[in-house]
Amino acid sequence: WYTAYTPYQAEVSQGRLEVLLSFQQMICDLTGMELANASLLDEATAGAEAMSMCRRLSKAKSNVFFVDDRVHPQTLAVIKTRAGFMGFEILVGNPGNNGLVAHECIVDLSGIRESCGITVEDVAKRLMDYGFHAPTMSWPVADSFMIEPTESESREELDRFCDALISIRGEIAEIESGQQDPENNLLKNAPHSLHLLTLGGWDRRYPLEVAFFPSPATRRDKYWPPVGRVDNVQGDKTLVCSCPPIDYYEEEVQTP
Repeated sequence: WYTAYTPYQAEVSQGRLEVLLSFQQMICDLTGMELANASLLDEATAGAEAMSMCRRLSKAKSNVFFVDDRVHPQTLAVIKTRAGFMGFEILVGNPGNNGLVAHECIVDLSGIRESCGITVEDVAKRLMDYGFHAPTMSWPVADSFMIEPTESESREELDRFCDALISIRGEIAEIESGQQDPENNLLKNAPHSLHLLTLGGWDRRYPLEVAFFPSPATRRDKYWPPVGRVDNVQGDKTLVCSCPPIDYYEEEVQTP
């Protein structure tokens, strides 16, 4: 089982080379093929190699590859890296038997971010204007959000959620086409709070009605965001510490 090929020596020492050669011989015996091959590629490398092989063998010669969203993040990262060098586009999802998603799904917005600057955070905040809680973001895939409907949700509520996603995609399309300002738009300013509605003097570059009541359902029954836009560190500058002064703790320690 020994070979002069130096990289194989590690496999020899671990007893794995014998298994590989036995497997190859078994495949030849079962299939009648003259040759068979097996390797010890790790999952991530194997995934990238499989993508390259599919492209070479495909008659359609498509540069778009679909990857199941349940693939391990490190495997997906290697596939995306290899795809970038080869000029391939990676679509991440989880189709069911009828081309629909399973119980959970991940919506990858990296392409939208590249096309017009709209981020997954912008979409999450805009969903609040439609009366929905902001979804889980950037896990397990960066630039994505997770959809996980519970069994207790009604068909009407799920339809309302789907309508909101379709509507938001239309708002993004207007930004992509130049109809809306890329920095001052419905998504970059979301969410729109009730306090903002009552201030008066509307000066945004889009209709007030679309900002606060983007769907018919929001006029009947709407959850209002308690605050407007908070951009992480930039928004936290207005926070004020409500802790007692240091003197309070010093006096407490000195008290017998």
